Amino acid sequence: MTYYDKNLIVQFLDGNGDDIIKNGSRDLKALLESESGPNTVPIVTVPFVAPRPFGLDRDKRAELAAALGDLSSDSRLYLRGHGDWERRTLGGWSAREVGGVLGGRLRISPKLISVTGCRCARAVAPGAESNTTVSGAARVAANRLLLEESPSSFVGVLHFRLRRHGITSPMVGRVFFVTVIGAPENDAQLSVGQKITAISGDERNHRPQSKIRFDWEGTTQTAAWVRYS
Repeated sequence: MTYYDKNLIVQFLDGNGDDIIKNGSRDLKALLESESGPNTVPIVTVPFVAPRPFGLDRDKRAELAAALGDLSSDSRLYLRGHGDWERRTLGGWSAREVGGVLGGRLRISPKLISVTGCRCARAVAPGAESNTTVSGAARVAANRLLLEESPSSFVGVLHFRLRRHGITSPMVGRVFFVTVIGAPENDAQLSVGQKITAISGDERNHRPQSKIRFDWEGTTQTAAWVRYS
């Protein structure tokens, strides 16, 4: 299991379905704190403002700076919000705007940045990747296209832009819908706070070829499917 000395959740809200994001953040916090102890995982809420990001008031900027500044190179940062893969946004914020919010306040590159918005690592919609009626070869080709085009996704662009601020953390995001579990009684195999991905009504934790990890090899951005052991 990967060690993280601290976890921080930053949620971006736009007034549309905010309760889904807030409840998911609460349940994710509960899961993380079951290991780290009570009141160890802060949640910072970033509201939808205009203009973005400069419309944030002084108190919110100070709260963000304090929370982000408390992270170390062994920490994990979660970015949450409703994802819109076509507009390349998270909670209505573009990758450029989120980069502006984070870049000037992160003092060090965390061990991992995890974006949990739906389909935030997607830049194309080939279709065959989730269609069980097509050939296996078509699904393989569709998955290859998803990976090849992923640098143009919200997560890919944010990962690229943060380097301008000296932040070179690996970043992960998903190409399918993602949900944070809040009712474990519905499935004895799942726990509150676990993340599942869904295609065609089929929900799974650790779905193969659903999460992409962006990293750096020197000055070259790389993208690869996360392979669960």
